[in-house]
Amino acid sequence: MDPPLLPVDPVSRAQLRLVHHRILKDWYSLARSIEDASGRKADQLAKQLKESLLAANELFKMSEYLLSDELSLVDCTLGPLLWRLPHYGVKLGKPGVAVETYAHRIFSRSSFKASLTQAERDLLFLVLYESPQATHQGMRLRTGDYSPPEGLVIPCHE
Repeated sequence: MDPPLLPVDPVSRAQLRLVHHRILKDWYSLARSIEDASGRKADQLAKQLKESLLAANELFKMSEYLLSDELSLVDCTLGPLLWRLPHYGVKLGKPGVAVETYAHRIFSRSSFKASLTQAERDLLFLVLYESPQATHQGMRLRTGDYSPPEGLVIPCHE
């Protein structure tokens, strides 16, 4: 049986609900704004999202999942946002290694892979192949030479 997506005890449940609310209000609203913007405005919004994620970097180091040792609603909410970061032009780089490690942990879950549409499965590759100088995981990429970081299984490779 899968664990519940919210803790049983009221204090932990309230804490995760508050974090969930902040993620939706802060990070998802920025993501929507990036989608609606273009040019310099989109770049500014992507920079804000990057800085906000990096400011929370320590939270991603605290436990296996965000604020919990078990998968929660917060993790299920963050997965799609983190998956789309390259599409938004957000590259966390070395300062965001804890966020990227967390993201890869989420991406490797069979439930996450099963939830992706074909368009979402292709999203990472489309973003990387749009620019011959795309950077991901600290590797310089040229069209056609992308392979997933070690330990990360991209759904369309299965």
